Amino acid sequence: MKSILALGDMLWDLFPSGEIFGGAAANFSCHSARLGAKVYTVSGIGSDDRGKRALKELKNHGVCTDLVQLIPDVETGYVSVDFDSFGQPKFSIGPNAAWENWKWNQEIERKVSHADALYFDTLGQRGEYARSGILKALEIANREGLLRVLDINLRPPFYDSVLIENSLNSCDLLKVSEGRSSY
Repeated sequence: MKSILALGDMLWDLFPSGEIFGGAAANFSCHSARLGAKVYTVSGIGSDDRGKRALKELKNHGVCTDLVQLIPDVETGYVSVDFDSFGQPKFSIGPNAAWENWKWNQEIERKVSHADALYFDTLGQRGEYARSGILKALEIANREGLLRVLDINLRPPFYDSVLIENSLNSCDLLKVSEGRSSY
């Protein structure tokens, strides 16, 4: 069985009609697990109801949650989603989310070293801790020859040309999409 580590954002999309679990890394994790891969999500959740529900969603899809970190003083991530007059989504991403505050540790390092592929996204690098962890994982993935998958989910104002260039130079496979995807 192939092993994938997905590092990045895990959050709740707040639509006018209700909340839907998502985030680039969470969506990728759920899809990959449904296709039969062994997937570990590396992200963070708060000690709130959304965090508990996020773990349950991942587990229900067969995703390994051993590397999801509880960040007690920070909320589980959320994004308010509205639509313009053309039906295009407009995202308002909540500040200082748990998914951007996970910290690198020996267990993550061990799992990366034994993985077949590494998934990361641009938004998932918004926070200093998450960005640092993703860069460490990419160093190992490069050294070990792992497949590196980048989801270039550009959400203004959380990217710049340096982030895009560094991310593109660090990937083997690029995922792009228009609009919003959920599992």
